[in-house]
Amino acid sequence: MLQLLLVLSTLLLSPSEDYFQTIYKAEDCLLSFNYQGAVKNYETAFALEGAPFLKDVHNALICAIRCKDNPKIELFVTYMSKFNIAKEYLDQPVFTDSLKNEPVWVFMKETLYKEKKTTSELYTKLDSLYVLDQDIREQCKQIATNYYSVCNDTILYIDSINLIALTAVIDKFGFPGDDVYSNYLPGNLPEFLWIIGHNKTQIRQIIAPQLEAAVTNLSFHPQLFSFIWGGNNDVYQYQEFGLGYSILLDNELYVFNLTDQKFKDKININRKKFLLDDLDTYNEKIKFQYFNPEFKLLYSILFFSIDGFDQETKEMLATKWKDALVTSYSVR
Repeated sequence: MLQLLLVLSTLLLSPSEDYFQTIYKAEDCLLSFNYQGAVKNYETAFALEGAPFLKDVHNALICAIRCKDNPKIELFVTYMSKFNIAKEYLDQPVFTDSLKNEPVWVFMKETLYKEKKTTSELYTKLDSLYVLDQDIREQCKQIATNYYSVCNDTILYIDSINLIALTAVIDKFGFPGDDVYSNYLPGNLPEFLWIIGHNKTQIRQIIAPQLEAAVTNLSFHPQLFSFIWGGNNDVYQYQEFGLGYSILLDNELYVFNLTDQKFKDKININRKKFLLDDLDTYNEKIKFQYFNPEFKLLYSILFFSIDGFDQETKEMLATKWKDALVTSYSVR
């Protein structure tokens, strides 16, 4: 009876739930350096939904390389060929040190760059909106160093217009997936998302339904959703999804333990609703990626860094946070 219930519960999963559950199994294997187990789960996930996110394919490819499994390397490179990969992607040591003299290296280069991919109309429109987003800021920088104090109203006005234009583009073309972006690298924040991020007070009112639908449709990664949505918080602490419990200070990682179990449970309910893993696992992935940067379990934007403090303040914070300093990664 129990086995039947488990089968029925699996059948009731949505495609996005099924995909992420399998990806998280692969990432759990990675956290214990079980590369073969990770490869198996990545292959299963991609067979389900066709590898919607570049960072997942990237992680799968590295695992296959660590296993020296050339057939799986070729399989994951084939999945990766649908993305418009930046030329510098193959310059990473994880590839050049392991594969440069191997026949599979030739296959990788020929498959990823065999023909120039055309730039889609959707990407062109997204890029144009991002240029407008940045242009107003660049122009204001020419007026004053603290340009927001001078141009705040103008920037807010342009940002609002850009957001309305973006929602119209998404209505027409659909939410852009990773395969839309040009010269893309795994783990990077797509530039057009700053248009949304610069409209914190309007996210819930204007674009929330499109963002939520995109997560469900596997066009938008839930990690990026948590970053964009969390930025709507006035104090910018990202507490709704628990993103405020790790920080980089002078390139050292601090991860803070949340001891309030009721609050942690509330955070985990929010995370589960949008297909995210639980907070403790998320923090383990932060630690893993910090010491294994060749992997992209998390988008780089989620590694929050404190900048702009003088040395005395940095030393004061380092002393205050010394118990949260992460000095090594160990398997759970």
